[in-house]
Amino acid sequence: MAVATLEAALASSLRYYLCHFPEKLPRDPKHSEGLAVSRVDHAVLRADTYVHGLGYKSVAEYLDRYLSLLSLPNELAPELVNMTVEIKATRNLMMHNDLVINKVYVETAGPLRRSGSGGRLEVSPSYVQEGALSMKQLFGSLSALISRKYCSYTRLQANRRLWDFMFDTPLLKKYEDYWEVDEADDRVFAFKKCERERSLSHSEAMLLSLWRTHFTGKSESLYLNMRSLVGKSRARVLFFLSIADVFPLY
Repeated sequence: MAVATLEAALASSLRYYLCHFPEKLPRDPKHSEGLAVSRVDHAVLRADTYVHGLGYKSVAEYLDRYLSLLSLPNELAPELVNMTVEIKATRNLMMHNDLVINKVYVETAGPLRRSGSGGRLEVSPSYVQEGALSMKQLFGSLSALISRKYCSYTRLQANRRLWDFMFDTPLLKKYEDYWEVDEADDRVFAFKKCERERSLSHSEAMLLSLWRTHFTGKSESLYLNMRSLVGKSRARVLFFLSIADVFPLY
């Protein structure tokens, strides 16, 4: 169970990361052109394919790739990694060969490979307890590395950066003039009506209405006419629509 939990945690977190930072994915000519999907769907497809393939690698190689892709230093204790490698090999042996030692176990169990008694491994209570403790420590080490690297990557920061990208005019410069935020809970909980909205241009009002409609789920009397948008404004709308179903506005 602990091994499956680790595998699921690594896969889900890596998939989430790669979906949002698709440029970190290795280039794959098979998925680079000719797909009739959106930018977001393309990134999800590539992330799913890559993470699924990585699941066939050894634990040590998976962790190396994981740390490299997330730009994390490899500060994991070797003994914890080696213990995890052996636990997974034992888990697989128990599932597929009733704990009778075979060539697959010998080749995949790593430095802490066990010999067993009479060619059969034992899974004692002490082994289970020690393994669970090692897995917990490995989880803690990974969590600490991720928190240290990405603690500033908050929802509100992402919202503010998207706002700065969408709006670069004086009337819409300050994010807090249009949104009520909870810094402690890292969320947006309401929008504000700003007096300066009366002076917005058509394109500015349309972009603001588009944002609010996505936030509330209700129509803001949006009149979306792409012909009226040129240059940066059109590029901003297209980018916003491409990420709207996954971006955390609230």
